[in-house]
Amino acid sequence: MATNESSFKKEFRDALDKCYGTSAHIWTNNDMFRCGLPDFSALYRSKYFAVEAKYVKEPPARETSKVLDHELTATQATFLSKTQESGGYGIVLIGFSDIAVAVPFWEWAFRDRIPESNITLERVKLLSGRNLSFPKRKGHWDVSNLFERIVGCAPSSLSPAS
Repeated sequence: MATNESSFKKEFRDALDKCYGTSAHIWTNNDMFRCGLPDFSALYRSKYFAVEAKYVKEPPARETSKVLDHELTATQATFLSKTQESGGYGIVLIGFSDIAVAVPFWEWAFRDRIPESNITLERVKLLSGRNLSFPKRKGHWDVSNLFERIVGCAPSSLSPAS
């Protein structure tokens, strides 16, 4: 059971490995000399996914409160943004004790073309209702169709040209 960000990342990534098997190549990014890399990356059906995972021990009491204790850094946001600009999919995965919500980076709030470093509980709940939530059932993350769901909800401007 995930009790911190590190264990959440490992549990979720292991669930993806188990679910997708050899149909996806999933790897952890741990380059101690380069900051801003996403926690893990995946190649699936010729598409690249950059996933920055965050864990929330206790959701805030107010809907309008910010969710993340450890906000996105400017370099993390830049990497996710550049991933999208190059035709990939940037995702901020927000984990709670019994559910995770995949927040595509194009859904992130921007002010003056600069991404905000956090997200409200209200926004996370809205996105979880868009088929972007992944429950934990009997101690295991149900990650079925994560990559397909992300691609399916992408705006047409992110779809690769035919």
